[in-house]
Amino acid sequence: MWEALWKLSGFDFVVVEGFKETFYGAKIIVANELEEADKLFDPLVIAFSGKIANSGLKEYKGIPVVKTENIKEIVNIIEKRAFTPPAGLNCGKCNFSNCKSLSIAILKNEATIDECLLMKQLETRLFVNGIEVKLNPFVSLVFKNVIMGLVNSLKGVENPSEVEVKIKLI
Repeated sequence: MWEALWKLSGFDFVVVEGFKETFYGAKIIVANELEEADKLFDPLVIAFSGKIANSGLKEYKGIPVVKTENIKEIVNIIEKRAFTPPAGLNCGKCNFSNCKSLSIAILKNEATIDECLLMKQLETRLFVNGIEVKLNPFVSLVFKNVIMGLVNSLKGVENPSEVEVKIKLI
């Protein structure tokens, strides 16, 4: 998996499927029916696609509906609306109640990712056999988000300021 992510590190955007409840970035809902779109809808949706687009619907809930095969239009929407999501720790240090609230404000152009203090402060470094492996920004962000997502889900862990992980292979 990491090899695939490394190959993608030069791209401006990466589209990932899933993470319906835990991702605080811009979302495109791919749905078969409007009921499914309603079920998945949240304020971070920037477009709808899938079989619902075949009905001729151009807009739903004020959000564009785009046929899946219309890649240029989907890319255009992503380029205009997507943003770097916040760290996902819901620490409240940004003056928003949680990361989703900050993301909604970013999507409405009422805030910027610079307001996420953890994104500014977190540094990711990888050492293998005591030697530092330099990480490009994309891989660094992936490491940080995966580790912090796991740490954040642990009971009893609140507002970590530093996380250290050591893995000894036997």
